Amino acid sequence: MDTNNLCDIIERLLREHTRIPYAHGEIDIQTVFDCEQDRYLVMLAGWERPWLSDSC
Repeated sequence: MDTNNLCDIIERLLREHTRIPYAHGEIDIQTVFDCEQDRYLVMLAGWERPWLSDSC
């Protein structure tokens, strides 16, 4: 399997995963893709009252 195809699969799966709404709080889910270096990030940021919440 070539790397471009693998990157496309990973990107599609992570984007599908981020479409699922977060259960609690006002959380924004963001994705970052770097196919050249094979690095992928899903980041959650927002408010889970009364605290600021962030996670990678």
